[in-house]
Amino acid sequence: NYLPKVLIVILKRFERRRVRGRAGPLNSLYGLLDPSSGSGMRTEKIDDLIDFPLDGLDLGPFCHPSPGPVPPQLYDLFAVCNHFGRAGFGHYTAICRAWQPDDTLGDEWIHYDD
Repeated sequence: NYLPKVLIVILKRFERRRVRGRAGPLNSLYGLLDPSSGSGMRTEKIDDLIDFPLDGLDLGPFCHPSPGPVPPQLYDLFAVCNHFGRAGFGHYTAICRAWQPDDTLGDEWIHYDD
């Protein structure tokens, strides 16, 4: 095998963006804008849709070629961590696939929310 048995993918969900605006006292106080230039940085959540297969993600084509046959490098999705809110505050939940007694993934998804 070329890849690990369990693959954890972490997606960049926030980014810093330059903003321009009026440099009032609250904007300066919270570090949003530089009073002298009227510009600054703000952290924003990236809300792009992520399309990911539940079963059979094949990463074999992205592995370094090797002599001889390469076994499929397949992954099945079994958990997702979700963030609701904006940068700096919010709430996390998780959705996880149920494990079967025979150590396989089932079709049931369990929602975890504290």
